[in-house]
Amino acid sequence: MIFNFRYRGKTKQIISLYECFVNNAGQAMHPAQLARVTHASMIDVMRRLDATHEVFIKLPKKNGITRYRLTTSISTLSKKQVETMLMSKEKKETLFFYAFITGTLLVFVISIMAIAPSI
Repeated sequence: MIFNFRYRGKTKQIISLYECFVNNAGQAMHPAQLARVTHASMIDVMRRLDATHEVFIKLPKKNGITRYRLTTSISTLSKKQVETMLMSKEKKETLFFYAFITGTLLVFVISIMAIAPSI
């Protein structure tokens, strides 16, 4: 879907999930554990974990339990660097959104200008 943004408006939740992993020494965690700590619904946590594969990685099932962990590239960064990266990704998505809206409005205005002289 074109307006299904992964970072726009969701960076606070991603940062809180990141902090949970950092506070638990980077161990693999189940979405239910993360939902309990972040006070978010489990469905929202699972969607965020699955959508942001640059930050979180899904581990193979062990005993039927799916766990997640920080990616290696993210675990080496400091919190400030992760926040900066997430903000830049959010900014890119916002710019894309505004560019799409602007393009749509311009097409509408151009079509009105093309039709108006014939009326």
